[in-house]
Amino acid sequence: MLRCAPVLPLRGGLKDGNEGAVWKAEPRCSGRILYAFRSGQIMSTVLIVEDDSGNMQVFCFLFHSQGFRVLEATTGKEALEAGKRSVEPLDLILCDLMLPDMSGTELALELVKSHPEAAILFVSGMPLTALSSNDFCDFIQLPTHTTDFLEKPFHLSALKSKVEALLNRNSSMTVNGHRCPSETTLTSTGM
Repeated sequence: MLRCAPVLPLRGGLKDGNEGAVWKAEPRCSGRILYAFRSGQIMSTVLIVEDDSGNMQVFCFLFHSQGFRVLEATTGKEALEAGKRSVEPLDLILCDLMLPDMSGTELALELVKSHPEAAILFVSGMPLTALSSNDFCDFIQLPTHTTDFLEKPFHLSALKSKVEALLNRNSSMTVNGHRCPSETTLTSTGM
């Protein structure tokens, strides 16, 4: 179980209901946060692409605690390498829109070539309306049924909802070669 505790504000990170307060997950809390597919020993794989180390720590903790196999990258180049090295298919790509070496949309277009089954959730402090014309063109080329956006800062419940929706949108989606149930449930940990 997780307990939610206030921490120093992360740049554009997760926040609670009080304006400006940022929360991170710690042991001993009840509620719901993220999707976990626990049928047998199946583990979903998420690639987290985030250049802010504080946000990366929070995302990794949240996904690890929910049973995900987590791959980390802080640049587009690292993410492409992680995607190539992964022996398991990527079930989810959680990606910042602005990375040091390329845009998140450019990266996602490259990753879906080798991982077409992956759902993509962009997270950014920049609204979609601020995308450059090139990034917007890249964004609209991505599969609409498995691509979504969440603007930072956001509530954990919003992250949970987006992840759950993305992983449930395609009823024929597979996780590591196994068909997912038509409805994915969330484990109890924090909301």
